[in-house]
Amino acid sequence: LLSSPCTVQSPFELVYITATKGKCKTPKSPLKAKMENPKRKREEPAKGDGKDRLSDLEDALIHHIFSFLPDTKFAARTSVLSKRWKNLWISLPDLTFDASFYRRSPSSFENFVRYALLRRDKNTNLCSFHFCLDNFIVNEAAFRDWGINYAVAHGVRHVDLSHWEHFMPSGLLGCRTLETLKLSGVDVSDLSSACFGVLTSLHLTSCEFDGGLEFKDSSFPNLANLHMHNVCGGVSVEISGSKLVYFEMEGEGKEGEVRLCAPNLQHFKYSLEDSDCLTDFVDIDLPSLQRAELLVYYCVDQEHEMLRLLNGICNAKCATLTVYLLEVLNFSWSFDCETSPFHNLTSLKLLVGGRGRDPSLGFRLKIPYEIVTYLIGAAHPEDVDLIIEEDKYNW
Repeated sequence: LLSSPCTVQSPFELVYITATKGKCKTPKSPLKAKMENPKRKREEPAKGDGKDRLSDLEDALIHHIFSFLPDTKFAARTSVLSKRWKNLWISLPDLTFDASFYRRSPSSFENFVRYALLRRDKNTNLCSFHFCLDNFIVNEAAFRDWGINYAVAHGVRHVDLSHWEHFMPSGLLGCRTLETLKLSGVDVSDLSSACFGVLTSLHLTSCEFDGGLEFKDSSFPNLANLHMHNVCGGVSVEISGSKLVYFEMEGEGKEGEVRLCAPNLQHFKYSLEDSDCLTDFVDIDLPSLQRAELLVYYCVDQEHEMLRLLNGICNAKCATLTVYLLEVLNFSWSFDCETSPFHNLTSLKLLVGGRGRDPSLGFRLKIPYEIVTYLIGAAHPEDVDLIIEEDKYNW
């Protein structure tokens, strides 16, 4: 439209330029011309220099900006901006393919994934690979295998797979470069037989497995962080990691047994929001534990399992408990002849708030201070900080 470069300062100027067929003159609006005093001219605001500062950024910085986009196709669209941007996206170290953005044309999802991987610079290593499928888009196993094998072949370090319809890609089981693995809706029965030499963080969400599941040094020699959300269901899980420092289990209370032996574990977190069934931690050995969180909001007739769990986290210096948990202990167990398991306790935090089947119950419950006295009894009560606050945990 414009025949010469100019700067449009207002809609009025844009209309003027359009009316003059692109001839860039700076018109004066009638109102401005009438009010202007030639003797006292106001200083005009400084105009931009017209430079494309974004294109002057280094490739690595632009790639980092691209990594925040929800799908790689949005990065690919920038190739039409200029010659500078034409091939920027093909050397991306972080790829994200989310099928939910392709529901209007399901076939375009597979087409774009193939196009992006074949078009990509072969000399660029892959840092992260996020592959989110969709129940409305059916993809063949061969296509999914091909995508994973590409990532493994290019030295991928972080993988996030979602909604894979209980399909575990075999190509990942022997990946030697993988540092972080996030799986959602995947059958993880074969994880125990895999070997992840450099994996440090594992996240499992709504995953299924047959029989038992083991996390040992033979398969996960460098595992430091383990997150399990809605995973354990009627089967056993055995965890024994010499480098494990953080363990988190969050679930719906399905029946199951957990054995946890981690000599260097620092942080233990167990969450159970709304269920009648408590996961049974039949064996816990955590000699180096510093912080423990038991976010239990509804649990009845399982005082033995609860007491065993408390004994398992006995070395914790800082403990966070819910008022629900204290009420369960108060009504179902006598502590007259019992000794508190917490002999290193320096801080006890009690969470009061609305959770579970009756959100208002958490505010109506009174804190059973006889249970609090029991819990801090083995330590030096005068040295234990008692903190009471509203529950603000996000589920």
